[in-house]
Amino acid sequence: MINQNIEKIKEAFFSQLSHNLMTHASNIIGFSELMKNEELRQEDKLQYIQFVIELSNMILTLAEDVKSLNKLSPESFALNESKANLNSFMDEIYNAAQNSNEIADGVRFTLRKTLRDQDATFLIDKNKIFKMLNTLLRNSFESTVSGGIEFGYHLLHDAEKLEFFVFDTGRGMTEEQQQKLFDMESVSKQRNRGLGLIVMKMTLDELGEQLRIESKPGEGTRIYFTLPFRRQQAAAGAKTASAAPDWHGKKVLVVDDNKMNYLLICKMLFSTGAEFVWASNAAECLAQLDAGRFDCVLMDVEMPGMNGFEASKIIKQTFPKLPVIIVTAHLGENVAQRCRECGIDDYIIQPVHTKVLYEQLGKFLD
Repeated sequence: MINQNIEKIKEAFFSQLSHNLMTHASNIIGFSELMKNEELRQEDKLQYIQFVIELSNMILTLAEDVKSLNKLSPESFALNESKANLNSFMDEIYNAAQNSNEIADGVRFTLRKTLRDQDATFLIDKNKIFKMLNTLLRNSFESTVSGGIEFGYHLLHDAEKLEFFVFDTGRGMTEEQQQKLFDMESVSKQRNRGLGLIVMKMTLDELGEQLRIESKPGEGTRIYFTLPFRRQQAAAGAKTASAAPDWHGKKVLVVDDNKMNYLLICKMLFSTGAEFVWASNAAECLAQLDAGRFDCVLMDVEMPGMNGFEASKIIKQTFPKLPVIIVTAHLGENVAQRCRECGIDDYIIQPVHTKVLYEQLGKFLD
């Protein structure tokens, strides 16, 4: 049954993909052409820029859906638990969302945690929790222009389950609209809705867990879902996952053609005291390394001109003791193989989380 549902989702999605891509790309080209008019009013130009940004985000959503569908299999619905401090993990999700620039100005964004840090160490499926909360939060960011958004968790003691929630004061939904959230045909017609909710509902059904929605037009939306956990006790005197390491005096070169990615890493690691320098391409990276001393390099893969693997190979030939960490959205054994071939020390899979940066950089900076 699960295989049939997966194939049904893929068939419906890919039947609409070409049309959606062509529509969004055509609109981007159209508004870009309009902006070339030298007599265009400033307010019109700003509006067209906003349209282009929204359309580009829609294409990114489609790309994320393609990536998710390619990884979708019966095995992907199974629980993959690991030991984690839930409070620290929720802090990571909060920080990533806060830094995403998706929250409207003036909207309050809060996280509610109900357990003390010392009582919040469990065996949980971090990947599923992150994906589900990220899906719900992005929907709330899109629909909420004033008021607030709150997310968090509480313990259902009688059932030994965690119930997560996302509340917002957005536009709200009718009962009919709520039903269409999980309908493939309806989702494909909505401008910026991805497959996240459909896959989420499918996963929860397969695990025997609950999804609950409370919403009315104009009154906002409350969504709850449950996931199982197993208890683990944190080691006495253990350092909390959210504690920032001390990297004062360390210098890290961040190589990425997208400056926003660099700024995000700087903000996530600000409390470490390390110094971060930006290079927008491989040529700038090599020039920076020739000009000064660095303790580590964080290297993007997809860049114009020389890509990250090629640049890293040159770095390791010239500075063999300098640690290089690849940062990429690509999964699979091929990444690890390419890293070995180029002499790269380690890699991080995007989206990047503060705890992962602490762990991976800590191997070379501590």
